[in-house]
Amino acid sequence: MLRWRASLRLLRAMRYGTFCTGRAVVVVVKLIALVIFFSTLATAAAGASAFTPARFDARTGWRVGDAGVRTCRSGSGAHCVQTASWAATVRWRDCWACLPPRATLERLPRNGIAIYLGLSRGTGSSWNSSLRWPPRFRPREVVGSLEGGPERIGLYQQFGRLRGSNASLWVLFGRRHPSARQVARAEAELRSAILP
Repeated sequence: MLRWRASLRLLRAMRYGTFCTGRAVVVVVKLIALVIFFSTLATAAAGASAFTPARFDARTGWRVGDAGVRTCRSGSGAHCVQTASWAATVRWRDCWACLPPRATLERLPRNGIAIYLGLSRGTGSSWNSSLRWPPRFRPREVVGSLEGGPERIGLYQQFGRLRGSNASLWVLFGRRHPSARQVARAEAELRSAILP
């Protein structure tokens, strides 16, 4: 409180041209340091906010979520950031980096869908191919027999560069061969996503 009063006195003194004490100079230097400090924080926050999770639309019948932005270290020791987002017709029961999402898949009904989109930047390596967004696929592009998951699950998977990030897309279906309606429903949810 005392510092703010001193700052107010300094501002008044500057306004009327009567500022010349050594204490006033110290206060001015501290004020300038505070302004620089807070502007640096604002700049850093703006840079961090440029990388955000994708946001799926919580339409009727969908449960959506994201992991927020996490810092990491790549294999080369460089700093990186990563995030994950999901949308499912059942509650997501796994950690943000658990792939395949076994607990979620155990509860996924035959007509259910689970979508996972992982994004990372600054990992030192990047994929050469681009991931088209929104992805369009046909039921025959869904493969079955997901390693580490229930045998009945079908998987559509893509990896590539997406708006400057490495992207990993998993679309999981409650059956090996999804119906055209399931595929259309998954594509509609993918189209709803707001990407960083």
